[in-house]
Amino acid sequence: MTPSATPLPVPLPLEHLDTPAVLIDLDVLEGNLLRMATALSQMGSAIRPHFKSHRFAEICRRQVALGAHGITCAKLGEAEALAELGFDHLLVANEVVGPVKWQRLAQLARHHDVLVGIDCFEVAEATAAAAREAGSEIGFLTDVNIGMDRCGVAPGQTAVELAARCSELRGLRFQGVMGYEGQVVMLSTAEKVAAGREALSKLTDTADRCRAAGLPVRIVSAGGTGCWDITATQPGITELQCGTYSLMDLLFREGAGVHDFDYACTVLGTVISRPHTDRAVTDVGKKGLHPSFGMSRPLDLPEAELLALNSEHGILKVEGEARRLKVGDMIRFIPSYLEGTINLYDRAFAIRNGVAIEEWNVTGRGRSQ
Repeated sequence: MTPSATPLPVPLPLEHLDTPAVLIDLDVLEGNLLRMATALSQMGSAIRPHFKSHRFAEICRRQVALGAHGITCAKLGEAEALAELGFDHLLVANEVVGPVKWQRLAQLARHHDVLVGIDCFEVAEATAAAAREAGSEIGFLTDVNIGMDRCGVAPGQTAVELAARCSELRGLRFQGVMGYEGQVVMLSTAEKVAAGREALSKLTDTADRCRAAGLPVRIVSAGGTGCWDITATQPGITELQCGTYSLMDLLFREGAGVHDFDYACTVLGTVISRPHTDRAVTDVGKKGLHPSFGMSRPLDLPEAELLALNSEHGILKVEGEARRLKVGDMIRFIPSYLEGTINLYDRAFAIRNGVAIEEWNVTGRGRSQ
């Protein structure tokens, strides 16, 4: 088994690292994790944090140590990668479809506590059949559409009827309901609270209807970093699936207005050209900073603006003090879109007090099947 973290023989100053490189500031990371764990404990909520956001087993270890009662995954491959490293209580908060995946899921459930989202009876039948053949039992949450209009069955009686039918299938074990109120994340604060409460009430009402029908609802799972405090205080929600809070990015801190957590992840790049007084070019392009949701931002360099990303080049407009940049200088960028950026790399460097002390494997890299 490949270790997920390797201590460096000696601490390395950042200027000794090759670039582009992902940096994880341990002090900031640990502060973010503790802040969320403490807040949720005081609110009486639990967390099953999302792995897809950061993709590091080392962050999962810290989250579990702070009380997370499992890990949420977006894909079956992520759950398999974590299971290989000894993690358990894994929720694949997605639909798992296809003969190969049903077999893999059933095998994973032989030795691990696995939950999966289901919004279709035919999928439930096939999943149950694979479990019976493997001699395992798979837990499931009825996936409820509470406004995201992605996956999910309609809330209320439709969801209850699906849950009841699926719960009768040998090989499946009904555990509750899940939903995601992602459509509210980018709203203004007042709109977010109102729309979030309305969406979440559809999920908790569905859970209540399931109980009234005699179904044992143990889990009501929802939420993300973008509206974590709203979800955590919604009566009837038992766990949150937040993930980005651990490392944070521009999308959630500035786009969604979540200022409770700080930037723990940056991408280190090198200036490779200074073709004009107001332009600098770095070695971090689209293959090093995911371009979705806008441009990333130079850290502590306010007079430099990332204007464009080509495949291998980042084009900076520089003014004032930033014009002092020269070829060979290094710049740290705050990712605009964290989870897309990290998935571009095989490894990262954990830093403390400005020096790299460990090399981390990106455990979830490419595990998208």
